[in-house]
Amino acid sequence: MSRSRNFCFLQSSFSDLLPVKPATGPTLRDLILNTRPSQSAVISVLQRVPTSPTGSRWRAYSTSSAQLKNITAEQATQTGPRPWTSITLISLATLSIGYLVGTSYPPSLMSQLVINSFLKPSSTSSSSHPHHHHDSPEAQEITNAIESQLHQLQIVKQLNAQPDRWLSFRPFNKLARHQMSHSLTYSTLRGPGKFAIPPIVFINKDKTEAVVVVHVGDLMCGHDGIVHGGLLATICDEGLAALAFSNLPNMIGVTASLKLDYKKPVLANQFIILRSWLPGDRAPKGRKVWADGRIENLAGDVLVEAESLFVEPKGAKFISNSQVKEFMTKG
Repeated sequence: MSRSRNFCFLQSSFSDLLPVKPATGPTLRDLILNTRPSQSAVISVLQRVPTSPTGSRWRAYSTSSAQLKNITAEQATQTGPRPWTSITLISLATLSIGYLVGTSYPPSLMSQLVINSFLKPSSTSSSSHPHHHHDSPEAQEITNAIESQLHQLQIVKQLNAQPDRWLSFRPFNKLARHQMSHSLTYSTLRGPGKFAIPPIVFINKDKTEAVVVVHVGDLMCGHDGIVHGGLLATICDEGLAALAFSNLPNMIGVTASLKLDYKKPVLANQFIILRSWLPGDRAPKGRKVWADGRIENLAGDVLVEAESLFVEPKGAKFISNSQVKEFMTKG
């Protein structure tokens, strides 16, 4: 009995001599079970690790460092999106929209649209061309200026210089006045800001190609400053018909089909060129003639592409079309 009491006394005495630290950190059981205490608790445990005689701490296992890495990763994922991510997304969206607008509307067209949108109604190009009758003195002055410009065009000079290959005429020049009043292109759409002058038509002597040069004014627009697509269809219809009719038996026909492909917007107040030809894979057949063509600007940019079919109605030989016959039989 005395020996056991002495042992207990010694044990209690020895334990009293050791420094006692409060158990503020995780227990060994917590570390073994791989629990995840707070970062401050893990740091507290690391501070209590005894050091070796050389001053370095014992780390037989890398459990503590792995837990610190896990905690850091979790905290990083909980901090939300980084500010630069939102800025990047906004920048990409802005660039994408700018690219789409730039490809759809070329810079020259965009500048024209922007300028037109800021013009006051009193200063628009439409008001600069009052609705004069095409026979009035004011209209005649505008007509003479545009007519002079027409004959200075390179394409007109070039074709006029080849009379042995190209025949030229001006539509409606020999049309009676009562017939003119019922014409869309010569009466209704004739005048300053519209068709100020009749177009000039060139057809080669083989009757396989045609070139039409026409001036489009700024009173025939859909969007401000942009020629209406329906008017361009009318120009294609009449221009292709000039070539097709010359290949019909009685030089009279009607439009059976007209297919258009609008490539670029057509700015108003300029000369445009309609080139047409007989397609090689669709030769004229009886009362049917196919004609293809395209509208270009003076720089050669393709604005509209067209395909058409014209049919001569039955009994066409009883219909008078003296103007076309006179032109095609001269020379």
